[in-house]
Amino acid sequence: MTGGKSKTCYTCGVEKPLSEYHKAKRNRSGYRGNCKVCESIYQKNRRKEKFEQIAAHDKKRKQEFKEKDHEGYMMGAYKSKLKTAFGLTLEQYDQMLEDQNGVCAICGKPETKIGRSGLPQRLSVDHNHQTGQVRQLLCHACNMVVGFSGEDIRTLYATANYLLRHSLKKEE
Repeated sequence: MTGGKSKTCYTCGVEKPLSEYHKAKRNRSGYRGNCKVCESIYQKNRRKEKFEQIAAHDKKRKQEFKEKDHEGYMMGAYKSKLKTAFGLTLEQYDQMLEDQNGVCAICGKPETKIGRSGLPQRLSVDHNHQTGQVRQLLCHACNMVVGFSGEDIRTLYATANYLLRHSLKKEE
């Protein structure tokens, strides 16, 4: 290939027609030094490296922030969840917890489910899924029972009757 209609790629070293190169106004030849195939591979690897660098940097900064002020970080996230999901402030939640003596409104026991921190989780805010109205605070187990029943009172009564029937059989 002669007559200026081709050039050799800097990366793969293969002489290719100019149609195999991206145009570049700044270069003397008017084309990039790498062919389209090599440029594509280079850009793909560059994007991957850059993404990994950014992800690692973000992860490191987030971890440093959490370590500096873990309690504040977690509290801020919880306050935000309370406000957006239930329209409650942390003070209102704490008042509900105090009104319930720190125990579940259904079973009367404190929360037993252990969170990622190794401590018991907070009681769950129970609410009506149709209206969004907050009811009371429940332990994880009771909240799951209410949720899995679809908040259907008939299902909960049927469940209670079922358990009563079978507990009476054991006593006989």
